[in-house]
Amino acid sequence: MTSSGTHHLPTSPEATLGALLRQARDQKTFGVPEVARALILSIAQVNGLESGLLTAFHNRTYYLRALKKYMTYLGLPEQEPMISLLAEVEIQATEQTTHTNQNEVSLLVGSVLRHSTTAPLLSTGRLRFLALMIAIVLGIGIIVVMSSEKTSAPLVSQPEPQPDSAVPHPVATESATAHSPPQTVETNQKPAPADDQLPIAAPALNAKMLVLKFAATSWVQFADQRGKRSEKTYTPTDTLEIDPLNLSLLVIGNAPATSVYLGESRLDLGKYINTSSGVARLSQQDLQVLTSP
Repeated sequence: MTSSGTHHLPTSPEATLGALLRQARDQKTFGVPEVARALILSIAQVNGLESGLLTAFHNRTYYLRALKKYMTYLGLPEQEPMISLLAEVEIQATEQTTHTNQNEVSLLVGSVLRHSTTAPLLSTGRLRFLALMIAIVLGIGIIVVMSSEKTSAPLVSQPEPQPDSAVPHPVATESATAHSPPQTVETNQKPAPADDQLPIAAPALNAKMLVLKFAATSWVQFADQRGKRSEKTYTPTDTLEIDPLNLSLLVIGNAPATSVYLGESRLDLGKYINTSSGVARLSQQDLQVLTSP
């Protein structure tokens, strides 16, 4: 018998993470609709993340991506128990993917064997086709497992490249020191006074660069001319510079709290902002019109 004051803890890592997400959201006084708009998720998916239910997601992989995005948005600490719980969820996602691939192989082999009962002997061409299909499915399963192992610690910040790393034509550069590598580094930690952190003061405005300043927490997603996408959450102490000539898409979350400059001129994002979600989405053509003299 347990006392009436005893609370039952969640029995799964998903439910435990959901409880921590809900607690962090309540502390920041964020509403579920507000979170859904900022993360581009449905309200049902946000509720699913906080309750540990995966029914609102297509599969566990989509759930895991949304979970990491939500944790980054709330700025949850990179320490226990978050790391252990997230690792356990990732292991379950990997096992589910492997099990699905094994089922596909079993169904393929079973289908061929059932067909063989009506034919006295499989031709050499069919045997080669069967062997090729089994090798392809097993190969995909191995690649998925290896990829999951390489990303087993998603909340740990990636190490920055050395200043002599050759990165041609960067799409966006964080305004740090004069020789900082032109590459956006994902991190959940708050900025601290160090050379490899974002500066508090904005740099001198470059007439050829878009400069984004943030009055409140926001996120920015952009794609370069090759289609490579990058995304990061920013705070009011951050400043972001982006070369508009290398962009094919620019999406700004919480756009009403974001100021965009081209040189000394502030650009008007009003007609590009979705009034219900607060998200501004600019195509390559929109950027050309917005930055034209």
